[in-house]
Amino acid sequence: MTLDNLAAGEYENAHFCYGIHFLLEGDCKFTSAEGQATVGIKSGYYNLVQWPNILGTVNFKGTECVSVEVFFTRDFIKDLLGSEHDSVFRHFLESSGKHPQCLWNNGQPIP
Repeated sequence: MTLDNLAAGEYENAHFCYGIHFLLEGDCKFTSAEGQATVGIKSGYYNLVQWPNILGTVNFKGTECVSVEVFFTRDFIKDLLGSEHDSVFRHFLESSGKHPQCLWNNGQPIP
C-alpha cells in the first residue's frame, strides 16, 4: 500500500514565516487553494521555503513519509546569519510575495 491519495490534508499558514523542510522518506507537494502555486520536495532532499499567509493542500507519496520541518521568522534567520549571508540569500530574505518561494529550484540532497 502507498500513501498516494491517502495522505492529503489542508494546510494553512496564518503568518509569514520561513520553513526548512527535510524529506527523509516519501515525497511531499503543497498546492495553493487557487492552484497557482506549488512547492514540491522529493525524498532525500531539503529546501528552505518562504511561506506567506496561504491556504492549500499537502499531498504525500510513497510507502511512508518521514520529514523534519522547522519554521522560523525573518528576524530569527537574520540574527542567526548576521552579515555573513551572500547577496542571493539576502534577496531571498528581503523578498516576499503572495505565493511560497523556494531558495533552490530543485532542493538540495540531504548529506
